[in-house]
Amino acid sequence: KIMIYKYFKECKKLIVLITLLGMLIGMLFFITKDTPPTLVLKKKKINIEYGQTYYANFKGLVDTTGMSKKEICYLKKNVSITDNLQNEDQKSYPAVGKYKIFIKYNNKLSTIQIICKDTLAPVLAFPKNVDVIKESDLESIDFKSLIIATDLSPLKEIQIDTSQIDIHRIGEYQVKVFVEDIYKNRRPTHPNANPPANQPPTPTPHHPHPPTPHPPP
Repeated sequence: KIMIYKYFKECKKLIVLITLLGMLIGMLFFITKDTPPTLVLKKKKINIEYGQTYYANFKGLVDTTGMSKKEICYLKKNVSITDNLQNEDQKSYPAVGKYKIFIKYNNKLSTIQIICKDTLAPVLAFPKNVDVIKESDLESIDFKSLIIATDLSPLKEIQIDTSQIDIHRIGEYQVKVFVEDIYKNRRPTHPNANPPANQPPTPTPHHPHPPTPHPPP
């Protein structure tokens, strides 16, 4: 009888252990099955060039590395993306400044900062050479009228430096031209000035590549 009692007692312990183990496995399976994927963002800050258009979207903001198609699909359905980007008046790109992207997921709100900067210098078009009369008054020559500066941002006044020109000697000299926008992006250039004898000022056209739009992000 003692042997039988011990046998049933051991069996009872074994049954309890098996039951507890089964419950634990079931709980782990339930938790794993119903736990939503974690939202991981690719960046906390995004820099864009002034003149670029930017559209906040799931693919560009959410890191799905190592996730299954089911998890990615779940995120796409449950992630909400908005932003406060505003284009300048009558333009297709935002003004220079700071903006935010708002990402909502499972009642939690994350933000990504967008910084729009103008870092590109103005584009200049100018004659390759300018002929001036020997012994003439340099101040009477309107060099600025020969230079075209373009930029998305407002420009400051074009600065001309003719100090290297010796108007008493025939030769080729460089005229220093400086122009910058309101964000202090500067474009220096050096067209040539040639003082020949007894000839009126006649610019030789030079057409550099036209300004190109800012590249997309």
